[in-house]
Amino acid sequence: KVLATHGDTHLGGDDFDAAIAEVLKARILAEHPDRALDTPLASQLLRKTAELIKIDLSRALETGYTLELPGDGLAVHGTFTRQEMDALIAPFVQQTLESCRAALKAAGKSPEDIDDIVMVGGSTRVPYVREQVEAFFGRKPNISINPDEVVAVGAGVQGHLLAGGRRDYVLLDVIPLSLGIETLGGTFSKLITANTTIPAQAEELFTTYVDNQTGVDINIYQGEREFVKDCRNLGRFRLKGLPAMPAGLPKVKVTFLVDTNGILTVSAREERSGQEAQIEVVPSHGLTNDEIEQIMDDAVEHAMDDMTTRQLVEFRNMADAVFRGIDKAWDDAQAILSEEDQHRIRQQMDAVRKQAAAEDPTALKQEMDRLGELTRPLADAIMSKAALQELREFFSTHGGGHEH
Repeated sequence: KVLATHGDTHLGGDDFDAAIAEVLKARILAEHPDRALDTPLASQLLRKTAELIKIDLSRALETGYTLELPGDGLAVHGTFTRQEMDALIAPFVQQTLESCRAALKAAGKSPEDIDDIVMVGGSTRVPYVREQVEAFFGRKPNISINPDEVVAVGAGVQGHLLAGGRRDYVLLDVIPLSLGIETLGGTFSKLITANTTIPAQAEELFTTYVDNQTGVDINIYQGEREFVKDCRNLGRFRLKGLPAMPAGLPKVKVTFLVDTNGILTVSAREERSGQEAQIEVVPSHGLTNDEIEQIMDDAVEHAMDDMTTRQLVEFRNMADAVFRGIDKAWDDAQAILSEEDQHRIRQQMDAVRKQAAAEDPTALKQEMDRLGELTRPLADAIMSKAALQELREFFSTHGGGHEH
């Protein structure tokens, strides 16, 4: 079961080679300043020699090299020590350990909690890498599997499981970023949160905000921010053919399902009419680990501002819905409420409108609550009237025409 995932896809053994190649280049230019070492052929030769030095120093404390430069057959000889290489690659190894720290933090673990560290990739053969890993985790890393083959072995095992092979164990991966849909006002409603184990499923009920809406657009996003403008769009589809109903009456159930292959299927069903639609997307397609990390960092940095703005949008939407309800019931209000009560409700509606134009969600909520208190007698009366009407209809149908 994957608890957390972290890394840098632009960091690896090639960085070690590049650092050694730069030292070789500087050494040659110190002796032969007129040499052209930026040609593709010279760069390739430097890289290849640097890679051989790295491999040799994984087995020995010192190695010699010979560089036969293209052109006039000039050969440059020299030696490289493991100590020199360790100093060059130290910053890259520290970057890797930073990813280890981030993964541990996301999983809620400390280095002492880890039972085994599996080394992956040829560069984990470098003694300095193994030493630093051991120092970080406080235990020797597991080097029993060939580091060049470990990913292929894992992919083979997982492929076998997905194809219906062995059933005695299973890999449970996680979702790197939250998945959800756009809701009114451009807000991001998360259905499946980051680091949820896959396969995963979540569903939520939504409704309409406009009367007689016959279609609903479902916009799917991935990210950690409160507004879709700061998240990544994965796809969109339309739920069509809804019967015309007043706002708030349709019940649209949106279901998110991520399968073991990481494929996301989003479906929408209007519960009253039975209309359905769906789409399939790959949620992490095209995102590097760097981009995922940047998304997470931005979410933390803007969390307070995002939440304040989101509350403001949601309270404004709520205010609009309340205004529509009051307007629809105003004929009843004139029959039920005194002129003074009607005047106070209208005044309070103006106060809510004024506060909705400002930027303080707390103050807007307070004005909304006051409006709620003033309109409670109206709501109670309308509810009683509706209940009485239902009773009358019931008894006229079942009670032989007698009213009670």
